[in-house]
Amino acid sequence: MLIIGLPKERSNEFRVGLTPARVKELSSQGHKVVVECGAGQAADISDQEYEAAGAYLVEQVEHVFEIAHLIVKIIEPQGTELDMLRQGQVILAYPNEVTEATSTRNVVISGLSYVAYEAPSKYRGWFPFFRSENFSSSPMFMDSSLNVPA
Repeated sequence: MLIIGLPKERSNEFRVGLTPARVKELSSQGHKVVVECGAGQAADISDQEYEAAGAYLVEQVEHVFEIAHLIVKIIEPQGTELDMLRQGQVILAYPNEVTEATSTRNVVISGLSYVAYEAPSKYRGWFPFFRSENFSSSPMFMDSSLNVPA
């Protein structure tokens, strides 16, 4: 079982890393999805929708980072989130061009794995992160090559 964490975005970001539909799909595959309360608010997704899809809601972002093997965000972890990352975690996010050099360097030094949404190459003729109907079932999304503990 993979524990997937969805923290609330900290900047003026109106997208969310996982929708309730993806949470439901991941939960049905036996994974646990931990969502910070309010994570979908900017995208007009309620906590109740995430809960109905099978997510576990937590009040504090620290709990998301503490237990998740995989952190799914839109913007890379920043500020205090960087202090919450731990060795062995996988981060899935867009790197921020302004802070990319510093933050990405810190992520690499800390023993984390970082998968930028735009980085994966074509798999079977399509980019797995941009084909919405198969997002979480993509072999590149949760594959043993990511070395995420089960």
